[in-house]
Amino acid sequence: FQTLSLAGSIFIDLETTGLAGGTGTIPFLVGLGFFDQQGFKIVQFFLNDLASEFKMLEELTALLQDKKFTSVISYNGKGFDLPLLETRFTLNRLRCPLSALPHLDFLFSARYLWKHKFESCRLYHLALAHLGADRAEDIPSEEIPWRYFQYLRTGDFSLVEPILYHNQEDIMSLYGVVVAGALAVGHSLENQEMEIDSLELFGLGKIWEKAGEKKKSAELYEKALSQKLPVELSVKVKKNLALYFKRCGDWEKSLQLWKDLSQNSDDLDAWRELAMYYEHQVRQPETALKLALDGLALSREINPAFEKDFEKRIDRLTKKLNGADRGQGEGEKSGQ
Repeated sequence: FQTLSLAGSIFIDLETTGLAGGTGTIPFLVGLGFFDQQGFKIVQFFLNDLASEFKMLEELTALLQDKKFTSVISYNGKGFDLPLLETRFTLNRLRCPLSALPHLDFLFSARYLWKHKFESCRLYHLALAHLGADRAEDIPSEEIPWRYFQYLRTGDFSLVEPILYHNQEDIMSLYGVVVAGALAVGHSLENQEMEIDSLELFGLGKIWEKAGEKKKSAELYEKALSQKLPVELSVKVKKNLALYFKRCGDWEKSLQLWKDLSQNSDDLDAWRELAMYYEHQVRQPETALKLALDGLALSREINPAFEKDFEKRIDRLTKKLNGADRGQGEGEKSGQ
């Protein structure tokens, strides 16, 4: 988002003869959305018959080379659209002009941002949520290959007219949803006041964490916690923050979060981290041993995978304390 220029990007969406991909699947409609002097424009390349594929790809190449786009934006394009298009170019002994461009597959960003906020991250649902785009008259995606093959058999163009509409709506929806995501990320980058709920703040935190911006991510996670998060997400956020503050050396904040987790969740990492803190940071082995014993008891109830860790910790702490007791006793004897 930080380096992406929507004005220089090409939005792409394919309609194909099947959903499996591979050499037997043909993109019969290539929809492109981009900006020109008049605004946002959609151009569609339609394959009237299968024998004309080479010509369609040549025309597509000519437009792409003429416009000199700087990036590609798609929705699941890395997993489907672009590999399929590259296969068709290769089989026709042509070079795909999109392969060298930076590619934002917004499906992944959308999942980070809105996976927990919306029922579905399908493009249709996100467009409805953000844009109010109700596509009640649209055709189901699974119907598209059948309609195209019927068109090839009969020549009845009315069969594919709804596909052209569907493709246009997908491109417009993609553009609108990308803008919604870019605005949210941009506001978080500039620390602007945002009317964003805790779930979207959590999603923005995930975006920045994925980008390696740990400080920005932590700020957003803290904002999300200040609002009401579902219990499961609250635990995840507190763990992320506790580990972040630990790495930063902010033991006070880290300790507060681990204590919160130990008291209000069944997260055994909290007990382990607390035991480690009291053993190694403040040198209180008695407190560390008590925490390890409590952690062991809890692990036997809910997660035996932690048992060995706590048992080793208890054994080490017990030996350490017994050694200290012996040393103290010997010192007292020699003093007598």
